[in-house]
Amino acid sequence: MQAQRNQPSDHHSKVLNVGIIGCGRIAEHHLRFIAKTEGAQVTALSDPILANARRFAHQYNIPNVYGSDLDMLDSTRLDIVHILTPPEYHYAQAVNAIDRGVHVLLEKPCTYNPQELEDLYQRAEARGVLLCPDFIQLFTPVFLRAASLIDSNQLGKVVHLESHLSFDLNDPELRETIRLPWRYNLPGGILHDNITHPLYMVLRWLGTPQRVNVFPQSHHILPQGLTDHMSIMLEGEDCTANIVISAVIKPEPYYIHVFCERGSVLVNFDTSTNVVVRTGILPRFLRRATANFDQACQLFASGMSNLFKFVRRRLLPYQGLENLIPLFYDCIRAGGELPISKELALSVAKVEMEIFSQAGKLHLDTLNRPSTQKSITHREKILVTGATGYLGSVVVRKLVKEGYYVRALARELSHTDLLEQLGVELVYGDIRNRSSVMEAAKGMDIVIHMAAALQGSSEFMLDCAIEGTRNVADAGKSCNVKRLIYISSMSVYDYFKLRDGELISEDSSLEEFPQLRGDYSLAKRVAEDEALSHLRDASPNWTILRPAAIVGNGRNVFSPVGSKIGKILFCPGAAKKMLMLIHIDDVAAAILTAIQSDCTRDLVFNVSDKGVSQKEYIDEYIRKSGYGGVRVVYIPYWFASIAAGILKSLRLLSRRIPNVSTRRLASLYRSVAASSEALKTATGWQPRQNLLQTLVGERERSKFITADYPAETRSTLTKPQLARDP
Repeated sequence: MQAQRNQPSDHHSKVLNVGIIGCGRIAEHHLRFIAKTEGAQVTALSDPILANARRFAHQYNIPNVYGSDLDMLDSTRLDIVHILTPPEYHYAQAVNAIDRGVHVLLEKPCTYNPQELEDLYQRAEARGVLLCPDFIQLFTPVFLRAASLIDSNQLGKVVHLESHLSFDLNDPELRETIRLPWRYNLPGGILHDNITHPLYMVLRWLGTPQRVNVFPQSHHILPQGLTDHMSIMLEGEDCTANIVISAVIKPEPYYIHVFCERGSVLVNFDTSTNVVVRTGILPRFLRRATANFDQACQLFASGMSNLFKFVRRRLLPYQGLENLIPLFYDCIRAGGELPISKELALSVAKVEMEIFSQAGKLHLDTLNRPSTQKSITHREKILVTGATGYLGSVVVRKLVKEGYYVRALARELSHTDLLEQLGVELVYGDIRNRSSVMEAAKGMDIVIHMAAALQGSSEFMLDCAIEGTRNVADAGKSCNVKRLIYISSMSVYDYFKLRDGELISEDSSLEEFPQLRGDYSLAKRVAEDEALSHLRDASPNWTILRPAAIVGNGRNVFSPVGSKIGKILFCPGAAKKMLMLIHIDDVAAAILTAIQSDCTRDLVFNVSDKGVSQKEYIDEYIRKSGYGGVRVVYIPYWFASIAAGILKSLRLLSRRIPNVSTRRLASLYRSVAASSEALKTATGWQPRQNLLQTLVGERERSKFITADYPAETRSTLTKPQLARDP
């Protein structure tokens, strides 16, 4: 009875009923293009997170929503399903659909191994339904133009192919998930999700390769020495190919270059352009003189065409999907050759497995690491959040040197090389996950909470700050922690109420409208409220430290004053504007002092050095650090205010344009200093003498300081950290 319900519609039927399995980000594109496909309608959605399915159901007026693919298949008459879930579910979900007589469009990577994909094709043939992988780049307009030219044999047979795909690891979907993203658990690790695209394009002409050679490298962009750059050599019967896949090369190129007997075609997916080079009658020396003009004309024509499409909103992402969907649906209705052959799909799956057998280290070891510290002289055990961050790594090093037992809470994608060398106990988790924080806090006497997100989406930054601090507070109570040191920021103060020359004390007004200053200010300010609400708790005892802008230990020398573009340094405010700075070692010393001093309990302290002017900082540090030729442009407040007003007007056209409020300008332009007298009086803490001289000397010694560490650790010590580990 069930099989009869899900039999495909007769090919003369006007409408194909489509179901979507998996309502993540990619589903948006499928739904958009199905809505534009004549003779098809989406009638059902399934996702274990019902809210995702309901959101799309409301947006696209889809009547049926289910929490599982089986519920959807057993309750709704469907002709086709698009399987858009992570690959570990593809095989089982495709079997469920095929066994019920439903055609399948399958996202890549299709399955975990070639055997599963072979089985799906056999099942589909036995059941009389069609299976089509989602190899969308084969159907993008730029690729179709190139393929048409090459297949026409105007350039002769294909001799060699080159494809390059680089990917950005800062994608929020990869960086902001609480748990390890599913892409890292694929058989080929994070590379598996990316290699499929260049591979199916190359194999379209090369066929099944006779030999596959892989040259993997780790540039330590990924943690634990995972392969992050790979060159693949393929040898076919009549041609060769080279594929480069990389997380290292910036900006990220994405192209395929097809070399033929009488010319070549370059397909650039980033710019949506083709460049065709043909043999001609001109001698070589004349071709050198004229070839650039020919290619420039081609690029200009493509650029104008793309501009026209952009204006008409026709230059869209996933354009290949827009073409593949109707082709597959027409094949279901009328028969004929599938858009993507079984042979190509199976060849891709088999070559992927061969590549990954030679690809070096592909998977993370996320088992917790026990402590191997050699010398422990203090009885207190300390948990550190944000231990792999810019400040956290210095604090952990100081605590170990002082003889404290240290446990570090780190995300699974954190670079933990230094922590493992120091021998601290390593616990993997995320401060947004309450159970992770609870587990990490068990048996600890002191918690130092430094984890924060300095960049990313608003939701990510706020969750790390608010949920993270709340989870730490709850864990502190539940696990009988004695002391909790929270690292805040000077950004919590209300600079709009301050006047130039004022001295910020712990009693200065806190920002009333942090949302007008940006995500980071809002996150730190709201987290500060959470911390302040626990300041009078009987247990644990809280101490809040508000450090000034932290410098030293490889941090970007320009960040305290402005932005360097080329040889010009743009600085908000006048040369005499005061900067509130503190050396990272002084912050670490202040944290240690707070731990060891009972008189810091239940109190808030500023941590700052004496102020230096922008001009002093530039002349005494930046210029003496190898940037003597930099040209400084001081941007006056009136100019910034006018620019902010223009941006505010432009935001009516696009919400992507940044909002620069008067409060944000105040935080950038106010010339004030911060007092650390309360901390000095309570504990005797003192910042180091002559901050600028210390920074210059530290920079000169940096190559010697990092010489004792292996290459993977040197890279993390010498590069400025853009975000603390949440």
